Amino acid sequence: MEETELGSGVAALRDFAKRREWDQFHLPKNLAVVLIMEAGELLEVFQRMKEEDSRQPSPQDFGVVCDE
Repeated sequence: MEETELGSGVAALRDFAKRREWDQFHLPKNLAVVLIMEAGELLEVFQRMKEEDSRQPSPQDFGVVCDE
């Protein structure tokens, strides 16, 4: 079976975390907290936008979205 691009990315992320000994922090509770925090940061970019602006954000907002 051929490895997919997503599968390759997941493997690279797992290797990245393993080399830094981050596995000890990758507990369900910690991952859930971080996921919600990051989603909140992304939401901040969109919360005051009109719907049409969210479909085509300004270059500055698009940069922030990409960073998040």
